[in-house]
Amino acid sequence: MPISIPCSGSDLEQASKIQEPKLKKNNEKNLKLEPSEIEEIESSDDDPGHVAKHGPRKYNPKESKPKISLKDTWKHEIITPHDYKQQKNITHVAKKLNLNYIYGYRIKKCRNNLFFSRKKSDRVIYPAAGCVVFMDIKERKQIFYTHHTDDVVSIAYHPESGLIASGQVGEEPSIHIYSEASQVVDQSIPTIKILTTDKVRAICSLTFSPSGKYLVAVGDDDNHTIFIYDWERNSYPICKVHGHSQRILNVAFNPLSNYEFITVGEKLYKFWSFNDTNQELSGKNGIFGDKNKISTLLSIAHINDSMVATGTTTGNVLIWKDHKVFKSISAHDGPVHSILYHGDTLLTGGGDCLINTFNMAYEKINCIDLKNAGTIKERQAVRSFDFLGFELVVGFEDSTLSLVDHKTGSSKVFMNGHRGIEAQEIWGLSVNPDDKNTFASCSDDGTLRTWNTVSHTMIHSTKFNAKVKCCEYNNKGVILAAGLDNGQVVCINSHKLDVLFTIKDSTSPITEVKFSPDGTRLAVCSKNFAINIYDSSKQPFFLKASLQGHTSHVIHVDFSSNGKYLISNSTDCEVLYWNLDSCTQEKKLSELKDISLATNTCTRSWATQGIWQSGMDATDINSCDVDPS
Repeated sequence: MPISIPCSGSDLEQASKIQEPKLKKNNEKNLKLEPSEIEEIESSDDDPGHVAKHGPRKYNPKESKPKISLKDTWKHEIITPHDYKQQKNITHVAKKLNLNYIYGYRIKKCRNNLFFSRKKSDRVIYPAAGCVVFMDIKERKQIFYTHHTDDVVSIAYHPESGLIASGQVGEEPSIHIYSEASQVVDQSIPTIKILTTDKVRAICSLTFSPSGKYLVAVGDDDNHTIFIYDWERNSYPICKVHGHSQRILNVAFNPLSNYEFITVGEKLYKFWSFNDTNQELSGKNGIFGDKNKISTLLSIAHINDSMVATGTTTGNVLIWKDHKVFKSISAHDGPVHSILYHGDTLLTGGGDCLINTFNMAYEKINCIDLKNAGTIKERQAVRSFDFLGFELVVGFEDSTLSLVDHKTGSSKVFMNGHRGIEAQEIWGLSVNPDDKNTFASCSDDGTLRTWNTVSHTMIHSTKFNAKVKCCEYNNKGVILAAGLDNGQVVCINSHKLDVLFTIKDSTSPITEVKFSPDGTRLAVCSKNFAINIYDSSKQPFFLKASLQGHTSHVIHVDFSSNGKYLISNSTDCEVLYWNLDSCTQEKKLSELKDISLATNTCTRSWATQGIWQSGMDATDINSCDVDPS
């Protein structure tokens, strides 16, 4: 039974209204996109239509244009087997997938989103995609909060109660409240409450009051709306105000007051006071002073009731007293993403990959250099950290998580992930056919990595000079083919990821690579609408034919079990069949009725047609696979 899992990689700016591609009919009654229109839609990661590919939307009758069901445009192109007997009253057997492990953590547009649990030793809490992960570092086991419907971009932790609040992306993004002390079912933590918001695109920052009674949320709308919730009593905000004309990047309660908090952001420091009797919120801007340039502030740490430290984009830490800057410290060569007050010391994490410690005379007393603690040995900013005992848990810009001994400075990576700081997504996955506990992944970060599903660790990583869009093991699991967005196909030794040879017969980005079942053929698809077929029986591979016929980007292919035929899908919903002996398009579909496929990764085929539901459009499902059993 085909199972499709929406995968999320959208950011705060990608939650605006989705635009439909312009469609027209051609003579074969297929919906087509003009190549210029396709390029315009697919070339930009900031296109609002980019959101649609991360999962189906519900049809909104208020939209000016209804969604177009594309299934009818290609159903005549799929082949019904001879032995198929139509049945009435078919019972669909749902096959539930339980999430087992997530590699990496969310750092894009985020900071202060990594916490040590105060309820369970060796546990850390952080967001990843549309989930929040609770990881036992020693046992390398994870449980999850999985009830969000889009990317989690903010999180707050209340250490005394073990409560967590997390906010997501969406037109009217929800805020979820839950507890790490709740009973876990199928590795998932249940919801306590879901809070409603307005049309604010995303919840970019959250903070609990010291008692846990109130929750403050900041929206990513143009007004950067501030919401206050008495969350145990109401699911809606008891107060909301316009926060600032520019982006608010962080919010933090005064740890000694349930009614005072601070927001910082683009040229902003603002002190807020909440009157719970009248449910009114009033704010007052901080004073930078004549000697200090008005800065963009990223991070906040309360030192005491009257003193606050904030980190700037320029590497300075500003010390505020009664909401006026009275001291500026040069702390980092790069932005100060995270700052923490702990035991009469101030700890700062910056873009120079250092964690510095200052005493209350604001003198630097310790410096931990973590430049070599990330996945790829290059400078990686510290984005978030937490301190418990003598240990730090640190999140880096490349989605790596490390434990750091604050006394010795020694560090140990316990989680790797693809770098996701910009518009970088994971595009390729392939399981090693010779070792089912090993798989490969590739990403816009330019890396191809191999992983072990038993130890939950990264085995190897290699970096290229271009984005990697797809990867595939050959039938023996000894060669990995990786398709790059510069048109190259790099063939790699799968054990150590050493490059064997490189193929470049295309100048367009590669969209798919697929080996035949016996490993003697390699199909390479690209955005030039062609499928190149290579003889892969010996190295280096050589080009046998270029299959021409699609009128849009080819995105999926499947070989027949005997390796003689190929089925292909393109972005305009076209389904074509190919005879690989003659290297021509097979137009007599009746002759292919009983051809079985070695894989079922084409989203439009006989085996996978059931994944399409009424109201979906062509971008709602990116990929699929069928359980071979």
